[in-house]
Amino acid sequence: MARLAAAVYVQHPTTHEALLLQPGDEPEPSVAALITNPAAWETSPEPGEEAAAAPDPDPSPAGGTADAASLSPARKTGQRRTRPSAE
Repeated sequence: MARLAAAVYVQHPTTHEALLLQPGDEPEPSVAALITNPAAWETSPEPGEEAAAAPDPDPSPAGGTADAASLSPARKTGQRRTRPSAE
């Protein structure tokens, strides 16, 4: 049976009772047929396919680790101007 990935409200087809189905629930087929949003269902890998991998969080083109200096825009270095003090 398919499992839910998100909470879903549906009306039971026979009793017309409002149902709140929680993530991880496996509703009976008559109730599952009422849930048409594909995002509400967990996806499982097909036989022979690898499990869906999370996207690579490293945006560097070489695949190495990017340090903070390479990600921040270049800044001018120099002395700051000081304001004359009011005495």
